[in-house]
Order: sequence, then structure tokens, then C-alpha cells
Amino acid sequence: MIRKGRGSNQGFTLLEVLIAVTLLSLGILSLAALQSKSVVQSQVSLQGSQAATLAYAYADLMRSNASQARTGGYQISADIPTAPVPTSCTSAATTAPTAAQCTAAQLATLDRYNWYLLVTQTLPGGNARVSCADNTYSSTCAVQMITVFWDQSRLGLTGTTVLGCQTNPTGYDPTANLACTQMGVQP
Repeated sequence: MIRKGRGSNQGFTLLEVLIAVTLLSLGILSLAALQSKSVVQSQVSLQGSQAATLAYAYADLMRSNASQARTGGYQISADIPTAPVPTSCTSAATTAPTAAQCTAAQLATLDRYNWYLLVTQTLPGGNARVSCADNTYSSTCAVQMITVFWDQSRLGLTGTTVLGCQTNPTGYDPTANLACTQMGVQP
């Protein structure tokens, strides 16, 4: 008589295969979620770098025309500064302006307008404010505060609330849902 033993089964049962496929699926889904978070964080980092680069570029513009920066020529207190009268010029004239040059005030207006447009085109929901930071009551300002903020969530949020920047200079303002970066400049 030939006996078949119970312990000599070969292969996997359907239940074992089902458990293995489930675990493999969960692992693949976890990797996909990790990749998605990585892409989002890379975008957030890029936007922060772009905002800082834009703020430094404006600081350089202010330093190159310091007399106008100290008297408020580079301040931005409202959305979309007015378009400049000269649409282009190469530098501020030291004497009488030529066709390619403009006055220091015209150059400040042109710089302010072009830089603000660059902020709005580079960052989602991008906006900026530039104001005097040294609470003096004189006609000149020794320290200008540049604040760049944007919609980090990409939900179409807009605004000008910079409270988060005042308490956390490179932070996120949860009340306005806007990320911001801020720097002080001595022109």
C-alpha cells in the first residue's frame, strides 16, 4: 500500500501568494508616496531659493542707485508699481541724460517696475513690499526691508500679509498661507 504524506506538499497556497502580493503592493505605494513628497519639497526649496535670489537682486539695484534708495525711490507699498515713463535706459546719468540714460529717479522707477514684474512672473502668487525699516522720522532711510512672498501651496492664494516674515524671516505665515522671505538692506 502506498501512502501519501501530508508534509510533502510543494508550492504555495493561494493565501500565501495573496499576502505576498499585498505586501509588495503596499511597498510600491509607499515608494510612490515618498517620491511625490520629494517632488513637492524640491519645488518648495526652489521657490525659496528664487525668492532669496530676487531679494538679493533688488538689493543690488538699490545699492547701485543708493541716493534714490535712501529717499524712498525703491519702496513698493502697493501691487503693481506704475509703469515707468522711460521704458528703457542703461544707467543713471551723471550729467545731462542722453537717449540711453535717464535720471536717477527714472532709473529707480524702471528698476522697481521691472523687478516687481519679475517677482510676479517667477513665483506663484508672487508679491513684494519694500519699506523703510529704521524707524527714523528723517527724509532718508538707512535700512530698507525687502519682503518677497508667494503662494507655496499653489492653491491660488494671494495677499500681502507679512506677519509671518516679521516673526520668522524665512518662514511660512499660516494665517495668510503665504511663504515669505525678508531681508534688510543698507543702500
